Amino acid sequence: MTAVDPMPSGPKPVTGGGNVTAAELQADDWARQAITERLPRLRAVATAWGATVTALTAIFGLATLTDSDAVVSKLDSPFDWIFGVSAALAAITAALAIFLASLAAQQGKKEIPPDLAERVRLYNETFENALNRLEWSRRWTGISIVFLIGNFAIRWYAPSS
Repeated sequence: MTAVDPMPSGPKPVTGGGNVTAAELQADDWARQAITERLPRLRAVATAWGATVTALTAIFGLATLTDSDAVVSKLDSPFDWIFGVSAALAAITAALAIFLASLAAQQGKKEIPPDLAERVRLYNETFENALNRLEWSRRWTGISIVFLIGNFAIRWYAPSS
């Protein structure tokens, strides 16, 4: 394997003196295709994840904020201001999650270097950056949903006058 191998951790081709089954050949083809298409597939996952985050936050947000003025104004202190702060934090963290998912899904502007080794490095770096953004998007989504569930609970179960 050379330093410019575009698949340094990829599977080796199926070779050898033994009989190779059709299933083994199919598994080898699948592994090669998965490695070759890992960045486009990650971007497709990030796009779908961004849509999922948007839908989840819209559903929880709608359930939490529908007619919230009338409900929140009747909440006892400190639940009234906790509701407002957690609603704002839910919106901020959801926006951050959606933003990170969209960054993971985007190609971005990059100058393609002429050197093959630098291209491999850039490809791997681009993949790792997109994967990192997608992972952080998922974390921020979880935090946002916790805030929204907390708001939902405050809205329906906190003491009010």
